Amino acid sequence: MAKVNQNGTQTDTTVSVSLPDEVSVELVQANPLRHYELYGALAALLSSFATGFATAYFTTKPKEAALMWSALAFSTLTVLFVILTFIFRSKIFHGSVKKKIKLNEFK
Repeated sequence: MAKVNQNGTQTDTTVSVSLPDEVSVELVQANPLRHYELYGALAALLSSFATGFATAYFTTKPKEAALMWSALAFSTLTVLFVILTFIFRSKIFHGSVKKKIKLNEFK
């Protein structure tokens, strides 16, 4: 506990710090993480393309076959990249390596 002088300032302070006995760090593989981010970004981008072509197809009066096929192609690619994203996500969460070190051994 700090002691207070006559003018109201503290003369000494005690700081207590407690540290855990052991530190644990969970590491993930970089390659699956990179693929996960890439496929997630591609799925988000291609879903916008698929939505745009589908909207264009359904709002035009003479239905254009090219718009429909473009929407289907981008939708298929979106589904493919979503599946790949979930595959690599499971590799990241189930393929991690846990490292532990005791603080008294740490130098």
